[in-house]
Amino acid sequence: MSKVLGKLLKLYTGGTPTAINCLVEANLDLSAESIDTACKDDTTGFVSSIVGNLSGSLSGSGYAIDNGTNSYSELLASMKAKTAIAWKLSDETSGSSFQSGNGYVTSLSKQGGVNDAVQFSFTITVTGEVSDTAIV
Repeated sequence: MSKVLGKLLKLYTGGTPTAINCLVEANLDLSAESIDTACKDDTTGFVSSIVGNLSGSLSGSGYAIDNGTNSYSELLASMKAKTAIAWKLSDETSGSSFQSGNGYVTSLSKQGGVNDAVQFSFTITVTGEVSDTAIV
């Protein structure tokens, strides 16, 4: 199995998935709650636990562009509307898989220095299940 170039990993949003333009970073973080089940009968000295709810978030950053396609403005519109958006994280490489689901834009920032291009960063908090689908 060969390695996949990081520049191929893109975040797509919308019912007809469209890549967020000019991303430089895309991340999916998933975690599970750990529920402590330790009791006085435990004799090992180690904590015992069970797994609770799963949660996740997507984050990324990129360069703001002004062509009106899937970039900062669209993420801002979704955030202001407080509506869930469909997302897909994929490298579009045959033999790998992509993850998809729904979420809310919960963090969005835009910044630029004197001699820098304008950049933006965002977080999408996952709501519901995350699917993992093979790319054939």
